[in-house]
Amino acid sequence: MKIISQKLIFQAERITNPPSDFILGNSRYLCSDATATEHGKGLFNLPVIPTDNRKSKITHIFSSISTNTSEISKQVSPNVEIGIFSLSENNLSMFDCFSETEINDCDLRINGNKLNSSNLISESLHESNYSKTPDNIISFDAVNNPSASNNNELLFFPYRLTNNKASIINKLTHIYSLAYDSNTQINANIDIPSQTKFIVLLPFVSIPIPPSRFRVSVGKISVSILMNMIIEEQ
Repeated sequence: MKIISQKLIFQAERITNPPSDFILGNSRYLCSDATATEHGKGLFNLPVIPTDNRKSKITHIFSSISTNTSEISKQVSPNVEIGIFSLSENNLSMFDCFSETEINDCDLRINGNKLNSSNLISESLHESNYSKTPDNIISFDAVNNPSASNNNELLFFPYRLTNNKASIINKLTHIYSLAYDSNTQINANIDIPSQTKFIVLLPFVSIPIPPSRFRVSVGKISVSILMNMIIEEQ
């Protein structure tokens, strides 16, 4: 039996209120238009959990929002979704579906180190089974160049997108997802494929931003999440 405890963080700055048909994770966050000095920003971490390359099951999950400092109405609870995915190679090749221009314009970084198309595969992720300190922190801007075509989208969150749009989850194998607005506890029976080398946890958070008739409503989501799992070998 393996007990996993990880902290996840999610932050989206200068995002505008989503449309009424917005479904958690199914649309990209849009930000208020970039200027020379201000633009939207995104940040989340990638907990990577090594497995023993054996067939296993996730038998229990407990997850809760541990901190919420979002700059939006305090009466509105965050909606949280955590995706559990199988990762075959311990690198950032999941980002190589984006163009060099998008990666550069949005200043994509891991733990503060700048990424580009040539070092995605060579950049190894830090492995962990038990960490209250977030690691593998992915940060990016909606844009670094206000005149660029993608100057109001946060591209690199783990979106479920259609029409062949780029998303970091496209190269991952989905195992399970759970969604909640405060906390959840599940006695589960979730198979982990035997070929899985690493489990990666991907957070996504949404909070409705009240619309305004007079100006674009802009907000900031800032949430940390505690994720506990029990994995048992078969």
